[in-house]
Amino acid sequence: MKKSKGKKEQKNLLDRTVIKAGHDTSATSVGQFMAQIVFVAIFGFIIFSIYNAIDNADPIDKVKGALDSRNYKKERCAEKSESASNSFAAKKIYKACMSN
Repeated sequence: MKKSKGKKEQKNLLDRTVIKAGHDTSATSVGQFMAQIVFVAIFGFIIFSIYNAIDNADPIDKVKGALDSRNYKKERCAEKSESASNSFAAKKIYKACMSN
């Protein structure tokens, strides 16, 4: 039969795990400062991510930009095709220009 631990050993174990009155258990100023830095970094990353998602998700400006560049290309190709001698050659020049 095994002997159980004595009362003295059990008391020593409890003394090590229980915080005694009068001991300072509050966070240190360095720990609080580090927590603030981490919080600001995480908060900044979240705000930056939201801003980037909104900025990149603007489909109206993307469509406008594509249409503007296509309109410019149409004008340029129309001017090139005007120099053709007949309509068949003009169509070929225009199509070739638009496909580039």
